[in-house]
Amino acid sequence: MQQIISHLSPEYIALGIGHNNGAYYYSKELLENIIPHIKTERPWILINAENQCMDNAIVIIHNNAHPERYEWLEGYKNLILVCSQIKTLLRMIQDHPKCHSVYLPLSIDTDYVKQFKAKRKTREVAYFGRMAKCPQKIMVDPSIDKIYGEDREALLTTVSRYKKVYAIGRCALEAQCLGCKVLPHKGEWENVKWELKDNKDVISMLQKIINEIDGKE
Repeated sequence: MQQIISHLSPEYIALGIGHNNGAYYYSKELLENIIPHIKTERPWILINAENQCMDNAIVIIHNNAHPERYEWLEGYKNLILVCSQIKTLLRMIQDHPKCHSVYLPLSIDTDYVKQFKAKRKTREVAYFGRMAKCPQKIMVDPSIDKIYGEDREALLTTVSRYKKVYAIGRCALEAQCLGCKVLPHKGEWENVKWELKDNKDVISMLQKIINEIDGKE
């Protein structure tokens, strides 16, 4: 049986992070929408599982802000490191030359998100995401609403009512899917282009990457 360490694993649940985390939903969608369609015998590591990794695993690198937290990768052989940001990819290539570092665009389940799309937009601008990642200038601006901390359906329903949204990562993709204009963050994410992609769009890309690494046609 193929081994998968994910948001459902005791190691993740023990961290007490809960569901208000992009890594949780990325793991969930990988597990439900992508992995079942990928042909490989390699194990999957969908969370930052320092003590649960295995040789030959496919590791999803989701912590773009702190790539130094993946030092533990050095203890394993023949890993495929899947990065959703070019900056992170370059860092993984530099820090882990013995691994196969590859780029796969971030994606979301667009069919799920679209069901929360508002018929019309009644609000102007908001920040959408974890407050720990909110730029100080946005945080103290009373004209910018803050959307965070609710359950997923409530969050998406609220975001959908806004014309413009400050967001990064999965939040940026979800906001686009809901018809919002995504505004750039100042700082390290200012020049990153968040291109909306559905989970289904990356399946063949990932399969091709794995096949090339494993020498299959």
